[in-house]
Amino acid sequence: MKVGIDLVSINRFNDLSESFLSRVFTEKEIEYCKKYEKYAEHFAGFFAAKEAVMKALELGIKETNLKEIEVCHKENGKPFVVITGRVLSVFNNNNLTINEISISHTNESATAVCFMQ
Repeated sequence: MKVGIDLVSINRFNDLSESFLSRVFTEKEIEYCKKYEKYAEHFAGFFAAKEAVMKALELGIKETNLKEIEVCHKENGKPFVVITGRVLSVFNNNNLTINEISISHTNESATAVCFMQ
């Protein structure tokens, strides 16, 4: 089993440039987060989820295109990730499956944990 966890400050996501958004998040993720008044909480949670997946796969930020890890939600609101590109290659080469991804936040911080086996 592999586990990744991340914790980020929500303040880091209050005033994001469009350049940063388009470099880190997919169009679908940006659309989802921006529909909320407190969008920074959602961007922070998505970022933490991407980091948790990278940590579980033992990938560094410099060797990963964060848009290759997309945070989505089922109809009931439960998050899941869709991975593509190089991240998917690493994932497949290790014969892994993502068992769970969970995201949570307070007013100050967001966290995510990913379990794979």
